[in-house]
Amino acid sequence: MSEKNVQLVKIIKGATILAKVAFAAIPVPFVGTIAAELLDVVSPMLESKLTEKDKAKVEEKINDSNKTIRIDPNSAEAYYTRGVAKLLLNQYEMAISDFDVVVSLKPDDANVYNLRGAAKFQLKQCEEALIDYNQAISLKPDFAYAYYNRGQTKYRLSQHDAAISDYDQAICIMPDFFEAYHDRGIVRYELMQYKDAQDDFDTTIRIKPDYFLAYYNRGAIRSELNRHEGAISDFSKVINLNSEFAFAYYGRGNSEVKLGQRLEAITDYDKAIELNPDCADFYNNRGASKDGLGEHDAAIFDYNIAIRLDPEFALAYYNRGVSKNKLVVVQC
Repeated sequence: MSEKNVQLVKIIKGATILAKVAFAAIPVPFVGTIAAELLDVVSPMLESKLTEKDKAKVEEKINDSNKTIRIDPNSAEAYYTRGVAKLLLNQYEMAISDFDVVVSLKPDDANVYNLRGAAKFQLKQCEEALIDYNQAISLKPDFAYAYYNRGQTKYRLSQHDAAISDYDQAICIMPDFFEAYHDRGIVRYELMQYKDAQDDFDTTIRIKPDYFLAYYNRGAIRSELNRHEGAISDFSKVINLNSEFAFAYYGRGNSEVKLGQRLEAITDYDKAIELNPDCADFYNNRGASKDGLGEHDAAIFDYNIAIRLDPEFALAYYNRGVSKNKLVVVQC
């Protein structure tokens, strides 16, 4: 998952401050339906986690391809299949080597350029990935996956308007391409186009009602706009769909604090920390909630952990100072 950097809300003298809800963006290239048919695994999306059964299928395809290549060194299909298998196993450089061979044998195959671009994207070779996606689109102008992948790459390069244009094109070709709506919403959020972003998340949810990231990101927008009841509803839906997603508890906790529900918020922060004990924001915000309940020692304890996890976390230092000042006043 990629998250927005922590931003500071306006500092109010004498008050502790919450870190904002992180925004979840998970750019994952699409490999295309042909690759999925060849390998008979999961989906056309390039997943980071395969089941053991799927991994066995992928390894079997690699072994079969190796045998074919030994017999016929010019078999573009064998190199293609092996390249896709390596891509799914996150062996990106080896995948690119196989796709290079396919390009030399079949230079007019749009799919292989899209696949090679996906591998380069994963290696953060964004400019090179763009060249491949451009070629894929040139060869196949209605290639929705290539537009989507190019949009992700432009987003990573901070070319936000160009990314939106590519997502628009992908949606035009595939009107139910829910990931394209979702990722366009992320770009619009970063451009502070909140209404348009929420519309995209609404559409994502209409098409794919169990896509938990759309609820989470819509909750983040509602939190940003101080619509905390709606945000809590969205974060709760995320938890129903994926109870292991720590940031949903964190987001719900933040909105509960804004509604004065500090005890409920602390319970949610506790769960977030249980699931992800290495996130400094969680401790900072739990500390702020405890401080609001007058538990200044406990708040300082949490700020200390936040600072240990992130020594440059200015907000945690500020909040710790506020709690220490209050503790001195109480002791006096």
